Amino acid sequence: MQRFAAALGLVLMLAPAGIAAQWGDLSLRIVYDSDKLPVPKPIDAAGVPFCGGLAGLKFDDLLVNPKDRGVANVFVYLLEDAGQFAVHPDYARSPKKEAVMANKGCAFEPKAVAMQLSQTFVGTNPDPVGHNMKLDSFDNVSFNLAIAAGGKITNTFKLPETAPLTVNCTSHKWMAGLVLVRSDPYAAISDASGKVKLANLPAGKWKFRIWHERCGFVNKATLGGKPVEWNRGHIEWEIKPGSNDLGDILVKPVVFKE
Repeated sequence: MQRFAAALGLVLMLAPAGIAAQWGDLSLRIVYDSDKLPVPKPIDAAGVPFCGGLAGLKFDDLLVNPKDRGVANVFVYLLEDAGQFAVHPDYARSPKKEAVMANKGCAFEPKAVAMQLSQTFVGTNPDPVGHNMKLDSFDNVSFNLAIAAGGKITNTFKLPETAPLTVNCTSHKWMAGLVLVRSDPYAAISDASGKVKLANLPAGKWKFRIWHERCGFVNKATLGGKPVEWNRGHIEWEIKPGSNDLGDILVKPVVFKE
């Protein structure tokens, strides 16, 4: 109880002086702006132990839902220096200690992970063959670690990253995962229908970023029927108390380098 009270007090101290903290949720949906949808290309794993016997292996760097054109695995996150904003008391409790990504079925599952510095990254291998995880970092120590069948690796990060990091399996070069490391909880990844929600953001005007594996920072889109351009993915949105639903953000194929 004492630890929680201390953590809660620290959270509330992050709010700007003299301003009562108010909170809002940000919702949006990333939509592929074309009726001609990309079809994931099959992976030729012929002759590769175990992987070659799996049906339906496909590249997953651009996944668009054929039912609603939603784009999966798009990162949306608050881009501000920690300490400039308040963090909702609900986040005072530590998140799950581990952020897990598995080498499963010769692909990374989940494909994309958003985690905080307080968490430990865990790479597992439920497959019956060996894998490895090679992560190239901008601001942290990179690693390249083998994972035997049934094994796991762990890693901690000391610094937040400004963009997602790529994880590869050098034994199976088609495998690619994504890890975003932040010092705050305000990062989310779009689901299979392109939906993203950031809950309990501090009210006010803040900078955000939208990032996808194919293009990096999303810098052009259509929002509310109007074209918008965001320099290096820097987007300023005002978060008002309560619900803030931006609706569909339409992104053309050329942005995804189609």
